[in-house]
Amino acid sequence: MHENMALTEDHPQSRTDEHELPKNEVHPLEENLPPQRRFLQYARKTEPSDKIRDDAERKAQEIGLSPEQPANRQQTIDITKLFLEDQKREFRDLGLGDAREALLKTTPLTAEEEQEVTAIARDRDASPFRQRIDLWERRRDPALESKVAALQALSEVERLEAIEMANVHRRTVVEIDSGHVAGMEKAEKILIGCDDPALLILSKLRSVGIPASHIQCASKEWIDQVADLSEEDRAKELGHSFHGHVLVKIYSADEEPVWVDPMGGAIKTNEHWERFSTGQNAWEDAKTGLGPYYLIKEGIDSTNSGPFTDKGREQLETIVAESGAYVQHNNEVFVSPEY
Repeated sequence: MHENMALTEDHPQSRTDEHELPKNEVHPLEENLPPQRRFLQYARKTEPSDKIRDDAERKAQEIGLSPEQPANRQQTIDITKLFLEDQKREFRDLGLGDAREALLKTTPLTAEEEQEVTAIARDRDASPFRQRIDLWERRRDPALESKVAALQALSEVERLEAIEMANVHRRTVVEIDSGHVAGMEKAEKILIGCDDPALLILSKLRSVGIPASHIQCASKEWIDQVADLSEEDRAKELGHSFHGHVLVKIYSADEEPVWVDPMGGAIKTNEHWERFSTGQNAWEDAKTGLGPYYLIKEGIDSTNSGPFTDKGREQLETIVAESGAYVQHNNEVFVSPEY
């Protein structure tokens, strides 16, 4: 459920100006407010269109939520579940994870060979999938039809990676909801990465008066591995990859926050996670929780704080250097002592 991305220095730019923008102006943000007020604000990426706001308000009315009365914890959980259900039914995943899995099955390697591919890719700052195919061909001498299948799988992975890189951490909720996907000819309702579903949930929650924050995280396992690398290899890894996730934290007056995994369609109620199954059309107990992760930043949205920005990379370097001082905030997130 987490991001696992190769980074490049030249990211395609978002084409926000070519598409319909919200009619509402985004007012200057006030950062020095208590969470219940700060995280009701819209930043550039979360400012809703009239359609998004109207749909959210209609859902709120269905469960008896009133603008005049703050939502209690149960109402917060109920409306969040409705929003998650809608997103799971209305949108589809880009399919990059499935494409990568297909390539791995087509080019089986031993655990030692997997490690060798990772090291080669890091040293050459190259695609691990191309290095994988090269090593697989040298070691296995596969039949021609197997080579063709591997190259076709690689082509699909690279096609979807290009689409992901052109869109991830770049789209606004208006673009997401309208089906605008850079690199695709027609509009499609696709959620890319874990930021897209988080932005939609944030926009909808704030539209009905529920404060919620954008939690950018980095995988603790990955950060701990990076910390053990040499200075040269560490710089290569941080410049080439990112393993992390985006969660949403909902603030409820005088009660414990509600944690949400928008990409996984999951919500944490009390001490356990529930996940929505489109196949069963029902909520089910999740077998395991998420994480653990290091919290990179809690904010209004991902504007200027994604892992691809200079600031994001600086934050990752700081976490690697200071990870030993981080403390466990809950089962999912480790935070700096001053959080």
